[in-house]
This record gives sequence, C-alpha cells and structure tokens, in this order.
Amino acid sequence: MAEVPLPTPTDNPVPSTDIRDAVYAGAMLDKVVTSTELTYTDRLGGEHYTVDGMKAEGDKVVEETRQNLIPLSRQYMTLAEAQADIANIPAGSATYVRSTDGSSLADEYINNAGTLQPTGRKMPSQAAIQAVLDYISSLIATDDADSPLLTLNDEAGFRLAAFGLNAIQSNAMTAEYDEFIDGFVFRDSVGFVIQQIGTPLLSSVDSVQPVVEQQRLVTEAFSAESDADISGFVFRDSVGFVLMNLNGEQSDQNNDGIDDISRRNAANLAVAAAIRDEINTRIARPVYDYNILITDGQSLSNGVEGWAAMSKDIRPALNINMLGDSVRPKNENGSTFTPLNGAEIRPARAVVQDLIAPPDGGNLMTDEAVAALPRGANNFGETVDIGAMWMWREMQLQFRGLATDERKIVAVNCGVGGQIIERLSKGHSWGFYNRIISAVTQIKAIADAEGKTCGVVGFLYLGNEYNYDSTKGGATDRAEYRALLRKLIDDVITDTTAITGQTEPPLTVLYQTSGSWTRDSTNMSIGEAQLDICAADANVMMASPAYAVTDKGGHLDANGYRWLGMQFGKVLHRAIDRRQNWRPLQPLSVTLSGTFLRADFLVWSPPLQFRSCYVGSSPTTYAAKGFRVTDDAGDVPVTRVDIVADTVVDITLGRETTGDVYLWYASQTGSNGNGNLFDSDTTVAVANYEFHEGTGQYPESNIPELVNRPYPLNNPCVAFRRQAIAI
Repeated sequence: MAEVPLPTPTDNPVPSTDIRDAVYAGAMLDKVVTSTELTYTDRLGGEHYTVDGMKAEGDKVVEETRQNLIPLSRQYMTLAEAQADIANIPAGSATYVRSTDGSSLADEYINNAGTLQPTGRKMPSQAAIQAVLDYISSLIATDDADSPLLTLNDEAGFRLAAFGLNAIQSNAMTAEYDEFIDGFVFRDSVGFVIQQIGTPLLSSVDSVQPVVEQQRLVTEAFSAESDADISGFVFRDSVGFVLMNLNGEQSDQNNDGIDDISRRNAANLAVAAAIRDEINTRIARPVYDYNILITDGQSLSNGVEGWAAMSKDIRPALNINMLGDSVRPKNENGSTFTPLNGAEIRPARAVVQDLIAPPDGGNLMTDEAVAALPRGANNFGETVDIGAMWMWREMQLQFRGLATDERKIVAVNCGVGGQIIERLSKGHSWGFYNRIISAVTQIKAIADAEGKTCGVVGFLYLGNEYNYDSTKGGATDRAEYRALLRKLIDDVITDTTAITGQTEPPLTVLYQTSGSWTRDSTNMSIGEAQLDICAADANVMMASPAYAVTDKGGHLDANGYRWLGMQFGKVLHRAIDRRQNWRPLQPLSVTLSGTFLRADFLVWSPPLQFRSCYVGSSPTTYAAKGFRVTDDAGDVPVTRVDIVADTVVDITLGRETTGDVYLWYASQTGSNGNGNLFDSDTTVAVANYEFHEGTGQYPESNIPELVNRPYPLNNPCVAFRRQAIAI
C-alpha cells in the first residue's frame, strides 16, 4: 500500500479540526510509541520526549541518585579504599572514611577533580556524643521536689541557672510560664517584666524522650547540634532560639573580626549588669546610735606622710566622729587604743600628730609646726577613713533625702606602720590586733552609759606592702597570705560583733596593694590574693588599687589619702546603702591568637578609657598603658594597645609567642605597679583637690588640672597576672 506523505503542519490554534493537523498528530503519536528516537517535534515546533526518551531520562536520574547515595550510604575503612572507588564518587560530592586516630567516627572527604581531599568536618562518634552528655551532666544537679528540677552550675559549684517544669531562672533574669498568655514572661532580677512571648519554650520536661543522632541531640525542650561555623555544639530551645554555645578547640573562627568583639562586649556588659543587679542583704546596716568604722593595716592605713592635713573643717550635718581628738590613738604602737586627750566621741577631722617618743608623743601639731616639717618626715596626717566618711555620709543623706542623721558614724584607726600581716594578726606577741578590741570596747562602754546602741558596720583594711618584701619575714606566697588575711578578717568580725552583740557582720573593704610596692618575683601574689578573697566572699569588696592617686614616693600625700578615701566612701555607699555587690575594674578573660591578645573586662561604668595615673605628683601615661606580656622565652614586646569596645582591649605583640603566655597589668617590671586603664564612672567627689602654699605641701603638688576640682573617681583597673588561652 502506498505511504501517505506527512502533511505540512499548520499554525491553527489548539485544538484544531483540520484533517491535516489530525493526520500529523497521528503520525507523531506513532513516533512517540514506536520510534527509537528520544524526542519528537509537534506541529507548533515544541520538542517532547518519546517513550524511549522518557525511559532514558529516568535511567539518567536513577544513575545520578545512585551515584549520590553511594558516598552518603557507604563508609570506607581507609582513604586508599575510597580513592580506589573514586569512579563511584561524583566530582564535588563528599564521602566518609573511618577515623584512624579515634577522635571521631569518620572524617569527611570531597572529590576534587578525581582526588579525595579532607573537608575538616567530622562525624562524631558515640564516645564524642557521650562526652558532651557527660559534660552537660557534670553541670546539672537535681534537687528535691520543692526545688527546680535541674540546676546549671559552674565548675566551682555556684548556680548559673535553674530549670523547672515551667520556669528558667538565672541571676539576671527569670523566664516563667504564664497560662494566661500561653507562653513565657521574662522578668529582670527585681521582677519587672522585660518581654512576653506567647509560645511556650519549655514545659512538661518530665515527658522529654531524648533522641541521639549522628551530629545532634534532640529533645522536646531543646536540641544540641553540631555547628561547623563555631566548631562545636549549639544548644537551641524548642522553637529554635539559641540558648548557648559549646565551642570546640578548632581555630577556624574569625576571632579578629567585629563579630567576635561585639559578642564578647555584649557578654561582658551582661556580666556587669547582672552583678550590679545583685542585692546583698547579709551585711550590717548603719542602724545603730554609734556606727563604728574600723581601719587597720600598715602605714597607708594610718596616714604616714599625710601632712599637711586637708579635711580640717568640721561638718556638723554629717555627724561623723572619732574617739578622742584623732581617728588614731595617741600611741603609735602598743596593744591598746589610747584616745588622744580622752575617751570621748568628738566630731571627726584630719589632724597631724608629732613623732615624739612615747609616752609623750602623738600630740596634735600646730599648722606652723607642720609647715616647718622637712621633706620625707613620717608624721601622721590625713587618713583614708576621714575622706571615706565624708563621701559615704554625703551620698547616704542625698540617697535618703535627709539633711542630717542623728545616728553617728565613729571612725577608729588602729593601723601600725611597717608591719607584715603576721604581726597585725590575732595572737601575735606584740599585740597590735588588740588595738581593735580596745577601741570597740571603749565605744561600747560609752554607748552603754548613754543607753544607746552600737555596732561595727565597716572594716577598712589597707596593707600589706611589707609582705611583698621577702626580707621582712612575712608570707609572700599567694595562698599563704590569702589564708592569713582571711583569718584576720574572720577574727575581727567574730571578736567585734561579740563585743557589740550585733547579729549582722560588718562589710570589709580592702584596697589593693600596688604601685611601687608591687613585686613581680612573687607573680604579684599579695594583690592577687586580695582579689581572691573579694571574689570568694560577697561581704568583702575591693575599693580600688592605690596607684592612681598622688603620692610622696611610696606613702600617699594628703590629697592622695583623701582622694583614695573618696573611692572607699563611694563603695561604702553602694554596698551598705544601696546593697550592691560592688566589683572593681578587673579582667574576665584573655585570649591569644598569633601575635594578638584580646582581653575582656568587668566594667562597672563603661566604657573603658585610658587616663593618666599619678607617679608622685606627675601625671603619667605608659606606652603600653601598664600592660606587659611574658612567655617561656621572657618578655614579649607590646607594640600597640587599643580599646576596641566598651569592655574589650586588644594588645598587639612584636613577635610570636612560645609556651605559656601571661598578660600582666600594673606590674613592677612593666610600669612600676601603675597603669592607665580606667572606667568612665562619673560620680562626683564631695571634696576638691587642694593646694595651699606655705602649709607644708610640696610645690610639685600644685597640679593645675586638679587644683580646686573634685577628685576624679573613675575606677582604675586592678593589678593582675592572667594566663592567655590560645584560640
């Protein structure tokens, strides 16, 4: 039968009833079914698959899928075995090879132009997952039925957060389920609502059934998932918000970038905010008729070289007092407190006392006699406790909205110059400790005779410079000195509260021994031990290191004592009146990356700033701002120091480091115990820096930028030595 020619396609719209289009369509249908060609063209020019074409495309998809599944479903025992099977691993695809060192279950490799290369990613083993679970378990403690189900603690056992059926609580914030909004209410530490979220984040914890997969741990309440971006695990809540990160040790993060600075700065600010929000209810309140302020220590406690006295005027509205005619006793040494000119409570003022040998010495000096004293004379003058009382009571009255207060503050200064802590402690044969007992006992007798109450509300301790000097016979070891200072504080609290009958312990306020007394040979042990005690006991606070203020070369001058006293008074107000958990400017952590150190700081009043400190009467700024870096090879040159955020300092080094790396601040070698890092506290001192020619003040203490202006109360950074952690 003769074959009918295939008609020429028309451009008729679809559907078409033209017989030519019907014949053409029938021919194409035959081609779809019986042709071995893979495609055909319709009458309008469109290309389509035939049956064989569709089969070929399906086979292609199956093969590609098979090729992709092979590396995912198959795990090679060795890299050589995987390389030999490279034909089954498509270019650009990844496969896994069993780990040879046991650090993971398998390591990921990618086919790069026919060669398998490691990607750095690892498939965690059951041991790795168990390690994470064990780490979490080590931080979690279960409590009784009336307590949170779980508590998250730090390595020292202090609670960081608590988890209940319907609440999460930390020091700074509480998140509690509220059935009325079917979600969570976030409150700050004093109960004010911060935010409400109408989606439950955590409930029915007791019904959670954990599921462990290759790279993640999943529960109904949270998930822990491996994250290559941070080389560790990310913990998320049930709706995906990040709870916390646990970073691994791989250093593929961009720790030099703005993101790292921002993260660290935000974390540092949060730490400071949480501390500022803490309320300390465990210290004595100034509610007695006679509120006793004890000062002890060595020569910087009792005002050696503090002439000419500055705070000579009496301020009746403050109602601040002393026992006798001086805060100090008449006797420079000895085991009793002998009030100057009688055991009476008198208005407090700064005085200068002579150095005539006992029993005739310790008397008041006239202004003319003070002006005639030779340079370097060790006469007692202005003291820290006078300035502290001025500042504290002024801030207290302003805070309470009062013009005056009938309750007296009474200062007794029991310090003895040139003594190691062992000689100032209870039980030493020289009996200096008993000066404290003697003073408090006399005030108690006065109060009892008047039918009034008394209590010790503050213990100010300023020492021990001589414990830095190994030739003086005292403890120079950090732990040994710390134990001695701890015992001295405990003895003072126990013995004085037994005399007064009070139930609340007094606040203890230290300064940090610093400046030219610092010794690097002991790794700044005394200053570090003082920090240790403050960190361990909320009732012990550090007002400030002593290096920032003016001095006479070891001892402070009169302005320096009063300036430091203003810092003590500021802390007394914050801690006693406002019940705040005061902390000085100090480091939180130090990291090392190549020739680059980054230090995080606890900053009470951000931002950080560089300021001059005073060496003698000279404003001084150091090239490295007081920082020093050492490693196993010795000192590492510091080429640059920058404040890069409110709470973060970057330090650039002049060479690569080796071994253990330490960051020092206010060290003996680097800056003679001084430094230039301060915060931005804007508290205004209630007294001005003064210079009066002809009074005995040294001419160099006439400092134009300070005279007749309030003492700056920016908080200086404490002296420290911290090991840097390599990242």
